Amino acid sequence: MRSGGAIEIEARPMNPTDKSGPWTFSMGSPFGRGLAPGTYATNPFETDGGYGFLFFGYDHYCGTPGSVTIHESSITPIVVQRFRASFTIRCDGGATVRGEVVALAEPWR
Repeated sequence: MRSGGAIEIEARPMNPTDKSGPWTFSMGSPFGRGLAPGTYATNPFETDGGYGFLFFGYDHYCGTPGSVTIHESSITPIVVQRFRASFTIRCDGGATVRGEVVALAEPWR
C-alpha cells in the first residue's frame, strides 16, 4: 500500500447466480503523497506522475482519464480504517461510469 498510497476494493454480487461481477476499484497515488482528501484527475496506471485509477470487471475496462474525489481517507500500510470516494471515468466502448465506493474496517460499530 506504499504507506497508505494505494487501495484496491473488489465487489461481488451477493446472489451466486448473478454473473454481473466481480468489479474492482483500484487507485494509487504518486509515490509519497498518499490518498488524501481532494479532487484529482486520474490516469491509467502506466504513469507514475499522477493518481492512477482503474475500474474493471465483467468484461469491461474503465481506465481512460477521469476524476476521483476522495471525501475521507484513513489508511495505514496494513489497515483500511475508512475510505470514501466518488468517481467519473470513461470505459472501453465510450460509456461513462459514475460511482461511489465506501470501505470501513468495522462497519458494525
